[in-house]
Amino acid sequence: MKNFPFVKELEQAIDECQKVSLTYESEKGNEVFKLSPVKLINFEGFWYLLAMPEGKRAYWKFRSEKIKGLELLTENFDPPRNLKAILDKSVNIWFTGDPGEKIVLEIDKAAAHYFKKKIYFPEQRIVKAKMDGTLVLETRANFNEVLRTIIHWIPDIRVVSPKELDVKIKGLLKEYLKGSNPRWC
Repeated sequence: MKNFPFVKELEQAIDECQKVSLTYESEKGNEVFKLSPVKLINFEGFWYLLAMPEGKRAYWKFRSEKIKGLELLTENFDPPRNLKAILDKSVNIWFTGDPGEKIVLEIDKAAAHYFKKKIYFPEQRIVKAKMDGTLVLETRANFNEVLRTIIHWIPDIRVVSPKELDVKIKGLLKEYLKGSNPRWC
């Protein structure tokens, strides 16, 4: 695992369910987190540490090259039981473990064959193949999990529901076209 410092120590901590103190380079500078490390994962060619912060049942992801320090602690933790199921449903690094909400998308006929062959969204399923070749897809996800993929496929994709997701994407695109730096998350 190139560019993944402390990989041996992290693998040991994961195997032994041992908590760690991790120094991480963030926008605020170096921050220290007390974590329960649960998995080393690779999405789109980038390595991450998947961990649960002290006192939370959420999953946080830490980019490998931003890990600046690591200390193995003497405390142990109980590993999450649902991790495999969550990772099996994940299609990108933006998963949260929360099933999110139902999202309905319409895929233009020009891109339909791609969506028939590859899973782009968590729990993606085709609910209708229209006579003109377009597809209607359903997924269950949080907005961050689908946002970048939807933008990638514009103009061949349209959000049918929920309206809030459609409004968010249109707002981001308006900001982009104005030359602003939109906040993606």
